[in-house]
Amino acid sequence: MLCISADTMAKLKFASVELLDDFEAIIHDFKESGETRERVSLKIRLAGEDRFITWSQRHFMRLVALYEEA
Repeated sequence: MLCISADTMAKLKFASVELLDDFEAIIHDFKESGETRERVSLKIRLAGEDRFITWSQRHFMRLVALYEEA
């Protein structure tokens, strides 16, 4: 679901990762908007640095479907 560099993958695998946004609230807001937003972002802290994970509308809809099935 994510296209990332080797450096970022190493950080995700071995460094600290903290969600700074509420993922369920982002899903709720996306659905309330009628799923029309072109981009959806989630703020995280990765290895002590604030970063964003950004999905296109289509890819976020797929992630939400997987999340709801889990």
